[in-house]
Amino acid sequence: MRNSRGFPQFGLSDLRRTQVLSGTALALILSVIAPIVGVLADVAIKGQSLSYSLALRFGINLLTVLVTLMCLYLLIGWSKVDPTRPRDLILVGIVTGVILLVTRVLLLRALYGSNSSTKTNWIPAEASVVVIFAVLLILVLLLVAQRERLSTAERLLSDEARRALHDDSELLRARVFDHLHGTVQSELLVARIRLVDVAEEISDTETAEALRSIAARLLRVHETQVRAFAHSVVGEGIDQGLADALAVLTVSMEDLCEVTTTISDAFIKLERATPIQISAPAQLAMYRIIEECLVNAIRHGRARNAEVRIQLSGGNRRGPLIEITVSNDGGMPATEAADGAGMRMMRVRASAYRGTVHAEVLEDRYLVGALLEWPS
Repeated sequence: MRNSRGFPQFGLSDLRRTQVLSGTALALILSVIAPIVGVLADVAIKGQSLSYSLALRFGINLLTVLVTLMCLYLLIGWSKVDPTRPRDLILVGIVTGVILLVTRVLLLRALYGSNSSTKTNWIPAEASVVVIFAVLLILVLLLVAQRERLSTAERLLSDEARRALHDDSELLRARVFDHLHGTVQSELLVARIRLVDVAEEISDTETAEALRSIAARLLRVHETQVRAFAHSVVGEGIDQGLADALAVLTVSMEDLCEVTTTISDAFIKLERATPIQISAPAQLAMYRIIEECLVNAIRHGRARNAEVRIQLSGGNRRGPLIEITVSNDGGMPATEAADGAGMRMMRVRASAYRGTVHAEVLEDRYLVGALLEWPS
C-alpha cells in the first residue's frame, strides 16, 4: 500500500522486494570478487600484510553491501518510484552509485589519511569501481522488471484464454435456455392446447380421453423436465448471489438427495462488497463446480446426502482465496472420478481463477475440494 505522503513503504511488493534482494546479491558477489585487485596493490605497492589488507578490503566491501541494501530499500520502496519504469530504475542506480562513491572515499580517507605513505586521491579509482557497479545494478533492476512484465503478460493471456473458454460455454448454455424456454415450451403449449381442443370437438369418448391423457403428459413433461432443465442450464437465482442460486439448486434436488449448504459470513460480506461485474463470473464458475459435484454424486455415486461448504481460506497479494468443499455419502471412489469429464470441466473452470480441484475419500465420504482466487 502506498504512503499518501510518498515516503518509503515498510512492506515492499513482490517486485520491489525482488529488485532490492537482487541488487544486494550483486553487491555481495562483487564484494567477494572486487577485493582481489585492491589486495594485490596493497601488498605489492604499499607493503601491507596480506591478512590486514584482506580484512580491510572485505570490511569496506561488506559495508558497501549494507549501504547498497539501505539505498535500494529506501529508493525502490519510495512510492513515487515505479519499479517497472526504466527511467526510475536508472535514477535509482545513479543515486545509489553516488552514495556508495562518497561513502567509500570518506571511509578510505579516514583509514589511510593519517599514514603519509598511503596518502592518495581515492576518487578516480573508486569512481571507476562504482561506475561499473552502478551499470551492473541498473541492468539487474531492469532485467527483474522485464521478467515481471513478461510473467504478468503471460498470466493475463492465460487467464483470458481460460475465461474465454468459460464464456463460450456459458453463451452456449444461454442459447440452449432461450431455445428451451422460448421455442420448445411454446411448441409444447400449442400442441397441448390443440390436443385439448380436438378432444372437445370429437364425439368418440375413448379417443377424446386418450387425447386428454396425452395433453396431460405433455404438461408434465413441460413442467417437470423441460422447464426444470432450462432453469438448471442458466443457474436460476445466480443474479441474486451464490447463496440464492444454491438455495434454488438444493430445492430442485430435494427429491433425489438431501443437500445441506453452509456459507461463511466472511464470504457473503466479500460477495456483497465486490461489484457485480467483477463477482458475477466467479460466482457462476463456483456455482457450476458445485452443481457438477452434486450431479455426479447423484448420478454416479447414488448419494442420498450431500454437504456444501464455502468459506474464505486466507489470501495472497492478488486477493482472497475461496475454499469450496462438497462431500457426499455416495459410493464412487476418487480414483474413478479423477479423470472423468466432469472433473476435467471443474478443473477448467477453477483454473480461470488460478484455482485447483482435487477429489478424495475421507471418513467414508466422497469429497471434492476446490480452491479459487476471488477476483479483485
